[in-house]
Amino acid sequence: MRFKLFFTAFILMSMASDTTLETARAYYLKGGTDSKSAESLKTLTTGKTEAIYKAYNGVAWGFLAKHNSNPVNKLSYVKKSLSLLNDAVLADAINVEVRFLRFSVEENIPSIVSFTSHVSGDKAMILNNLLPSHAFYKTMKAYLQQSKSLTEAEKKSIK
Repeated sequence: MRFKLFFTAFILMSMASDTTLETARAYYLKGGTDSKSAESLKTLTTGKTEAIYKAYNGVAWGFLAKHNSNPVNKLSYVKKSLSLLNDAVLADAINVEVRFLRFSVEENIPSIVSFTSHVSGDKAMILNNLLPSHAFYKTMKAYLQQSKSLTEAEKKSIK
């Protein structure tokens, strides 16, 4: 009987985690153009310790920087964004989605700000490890197909 309760609780917790990740992904898709989605992504992922949620929290701060008009706040938000993304990569360097999130933020930082030191390494890791079976594959592939950091040959190599 205890095993059944434990197993049921485990399944429910797993389903809740999947739902949270799906929600984070949905906010990610809208956060670049909608500040409310960026704020919702930040709220959803704040305080979560798993690398994937730290990465999404970092993306949220990057989106908030994009939506903010104050240059001082923009810089502060970008620094917070990159700090969270780097922490997420340190915690789970082999997670292709975490690396993709950092890549997508760093690639879009204006060249005047020199915080884009991981673009080539993240790109290589993503290209070598992105699989069509990944739950976020279609979004990552679509983003990479229009990326200014990939060559035409690299874009064609994506499965």
